[in-house]
Amino acid sequence: MCWLSGTPGLPRIPFHPLDLILACELIIANFFHDSFLELSKDPTWRGVVKRAERRTIERYYECCHSYLTNPETSKEVTLLKSLWNT
Repeated sequence: MCWLSGTPGLPRIPFHPLDLILACELIIANFFHDSFLELSKDPTWRGVVKRAERRTIERYYECCHSYLTNPETSKEVTLLKSLWNT
């Protein structure tokens, strides 16, 4: 469930969804790269991130895959439009 209620205002930049765990991973990877390399070796951390990925972005990529593999859908709308409220 998203913390944001309703439809976000414009502009909207397409990017896969992030939860707190995935946002932390992104920040650590970008600003604390050496720590990120060490943390990436930790099986517990990887397990936490993998659960967050499944819970947060799996549906997003299923929608992308469905769009890209269904020629009828892609004739009707663009990928962005098909994901607009996903």
